[in-house]
Amino acid sequence: NNSWAAGGGRIGSFPSKGIKYRIFAAYADVNLSYYHQFDMIGEKELKFNIEAAPVFLSISKKINRQNVYLGVQYLYSKNVLKPVFKEPVPDFISSKELDSKIGTMGTFLDFDNRNTIFTPNKGVNAHLLYTFNDNWTGSDYKFQELSGFVNGFIPIKPKWVCGLHVDVQQAFGDVPFYILPDIDMEGIPTARYQGQTTLVVETEQRFDLTYRWSVVAFGGYGKTIQKN
Repeated sequence: NNSWAAGGGRIGSFPSKGIKYRIFAAYADVNLSYYHQFDMIGEKELKFNIEAAPVFLSISKKINRQNVYLGVQYLYSKNVLKPVFKEPVPDFISSKELDSKIGTMGTFLDFDNRNTIFTPNKGVNAHLLYTFNDNWTGSDYKFQELSGFVNGFIPIKPKWVCGLHVDVQQAFGDVPFYILPDIDMEGIPTARYQGQTTLVVETEQRFDLTYRWSVVAFGGYGKTIQKN
């Protein structure tokens, strides 16, 4: 859909110190559709072009022998949204949301004992994150978000691996419409289903035919809850 992005980053660690870090920067020109339920006409698609220049920093420290890491992260992004429709911008979208800055500070707990990060056959990866935006973090908004996920991989048989995924997000405060929590699931477009609260449950069944070739089947359930 003529979207494009360019960027780079690094994921690294200092094993002797038990420290991990991530650094990323990018520029993105993205075309996305957002959906809103109107009283008279029902659901309507709203197309936007988004120009963003995000910078992301993260560092964490191992706090016990079970691969649990405690960390902090920061995301800054200047976002410019341009409506790609002829009608007036709906009232629920403020003019500030079309040209604003996001400065998100966060703290997280991370646990990962998978045998590999690429195509794991066993292990668990769990992540709990609390983030907040405020004027002093460089944001034009004041809101918070609590989110977490668990990915588990169980070898049923030597060539059959069962994967399970649970993801929950809860937003609080004045959240811009374009970064509300959304359903992140295989086969679902980004931002197609948004809400103040989201829940996703998925399973992936992988059958290894050879060392390099596998057959994968997946399915899941997603739920959004709108702000009252």
